[in-house]
Amino acid sequence: MQEKQGIMMTKNILRNEQYSIMELKVINKAFAIDISQSKLTAAKGELVVNQGKSTVYVKEIREFNYDNEGIEELIKF
Repeated sequence: MQEKQGIMMTKNILRNEQYSIMELKVINKAFAIDISQSKLTAAKGELVVNQGKSTVYVKEIREFNYDNEGIEELIKF
């Protein structure tokens, strides 16, 4: 009986190790806006989680005027 339980525990441990090795790569889109008195700065990027490690990649940064035209451009961005 104890031998059977030991074998079952070993199988479960191996199964759990396989799941931890086979982690998925997850990519989330990211968007940030910095608001100052004279301009708006926006950045597009990605947050990538691969095997438990997170990395942020900035793809594009643009500055916009702090007026109606700049806000319209920001919305299109």
